Amino acid sequence: MYEFDHRFRYLIMEMTEQVEIAFRTHIAYHIAHSYGALGHLESVHFENPVYHEAFLVELNKEVRRSHEIFIKHHFEKYEGKIPIWVAVEVLSFGALSKLFSNLKNEDKNDIAKNNYRVPAIYLESWLKCLSYVRNICAHLKN
Repeated sequence: MYEFDHRFRYLIMEMTEQVEIAFRTHIAYHIAHSYGALGHLESVHFENPVYHEAFLVELNKEVRRSHEIFIKHHFEKYEGKIPIWVAVEVLSFGALSKLFSNLKNEDKNDIAKNNYRVPAIYLESWLKCLSYVRNICAHLKN
């Protein structure tokens, strides 16, 4: 059972990682092309300003915690202005899922239909589920 559990969790982690990488690309591409490199910082592009503020707090926490060279580069060269394609790299999958959920409906629909050929409501649900399952697998001890 131990060996099965270990292999099963590894398989799930591997599959969710592929989805996560693709989704990071799709959401960053959409936001950058629709609203500009810093469009994710403006609450006007999102449904709920309170959720957007929580997103910004989470983003700032992850940016400050990061030791990635690309984050240091943006602080040194661009006064700490982190474009969306950099921001998505330091966010958790859960934070990305929440970011997607708070996008305006037309943006969610565009991402879902153009990249996954499903209604946005399906993609939103799938992302929440995958984030939950991935976190269980990542933090479960044998």
